[in-house]
Amino acid sequence: MAVRLPLVRLASIKPFVDCLIKQGSDIDEILAQSGWTRDMVEVSDMFVPAPSIYEFTELAAQKTGDPNIGVKAALAMNIKSWLLLSNSLKNSSSVAECLNKVVHNARMEATSVVYSLSSDGEKANLSVRRTFQVAQEPVQVNAFGATYLLLLLKMAVGSKFKAESVTVVTASPINIPEHILPRSCVVISDHAYSIRFPADWLFIGMDHPHFGSMSNIENTSLDNLLRVNQLSVLTLPRVKATIEYELENGKLTVERISKILGIKPHQLRAYMRSQGTTFANVLQEIRRAKSCASLHHTNHSVANIASSLGYTDVGNFSRSFKRWTGKPPLQYRKQVNK
Repeated sequence: MAVRLPLVRLASIKPFVDCLIKQGSDIDEILAQSGWTRDMVEVSDMFVPAPSIYEFTELAAQKTGDPNIGVKAALAMNIKSWLLLSNSLKNSSSVAECLNKVVHNARMEATSVVYSLSSDGEKANLSVRRTFQVAQEPVQVNAFGATYLLLLLKMAVGSKFKAESVTVVTASPINIPEHILPRSCVVISDHAYSIRFPADWLFIGMDHPHFGSMSNIENTSLDNLLRVNQLSVLTLPRVKATIEYELENGKLTVERISKILGIKPHQLRAYMRSQGTTFANVLQEIRRAKSCASLHHTNHSVANIASSLGYTDVGNFSRSFKRWTGKPPLQYRKQVNK
């Protein structure tokens, strides 16, 4: 009996490729390790074995040192570049029609997964399961898939979307930004990934301000479409969660965090003042708390801890830590672990 090889359209990695290029990574080298070129990625009808896609995305995370590359690729994705999304959004009159198109169109993108939409009258479930056994869960593919489906749902539902009513179930941990979905709404299971939400959302019409003709949205990213009146929903926990999410990239500036939050730097500074603090103070508090916890509860080296907190120089971290606690990092570890 013939074995059906699980295949995926190679162009589906384009969001990862675009994200890697923006980060300044040597994309040609990373693609070459998988036996591909940029030109091959642009070919719309080329299909490759699913495991090779999984290996590429994990390699991308390894080469960039970015464990959140899958989530970031989904956030930065140009809708027009992802056929599964753009074809599903076209002319959909309701959330149910849009998601059913996703289920239908997914069959043309891959034989490695099956999408399904179900409802028990109270909760609806958009799920993705694999058609074959994997030796190890593809963390970045799971993160990418769960994030873009969540954002698609949020766009479709519009102002009626409530994050606390949604549960994302994945087979591997993902770090979706807190301002999009609270971490308490992410559940780990043995399923590839799925999104659970109130069934009555299925009947919401798609004529709210997030939408219009495809020409209005096809040249923008999912993340940009979510930047609607962000100042009105700004909270200090959200600012802190965003800083924590970006902690490892070493570019923790007011400008960077403001851009992620969808506001202007002067608006963020003014908001922090209204809360009786500053961006620098909040960043310092987070770094101090996380460094103390790491030194107490892990065996990570001082260099690794410094890097995880966005420091490019371990000496700078050590001096900062001594200023916070009065002790160098190793002396603090020795004392708290007596």
